[in-house]
Amino acid sequence: CVFSERLKHNGALLNFIAIHRDWRGRGLGSELLNRLQTEYEKKDIEWFILYSSVDIQENLGFYNKHNLLNNGLFYEMGKNL
Repeated sequence: CVFSERLKHNGALLNFIAIHRDWRGRGLGSELLNRLQTEYEKKDIEWFILYSSVDIQENLGFYNKHNLLNNGLFYEMGKNL
C-alpha cells in the first residue's frame, strides 16, 4: 500500500509504503517504490520526502538500499500532549 501527495515546487510527500509482514522480503516494496518513482517522473515531480521512525532498522535498511538517505534539509517539529 502506498499513499503519496503532491507538494509545491515539483515535490511530493510519500506518506507511507507498507507491505504486510507475510509478504515482506519478496521485492514488493521495491516494486512499489520503483513504480511510484516512475509515476513521479511522468508528473514532473523532481523530489520527494518521507518520514520513518528512527527505531525501525528494517525500514532504514530498505530506504538505504534505495538511496533514500537523510538529507538534513528538513526538520520535523512535534510536541507530546
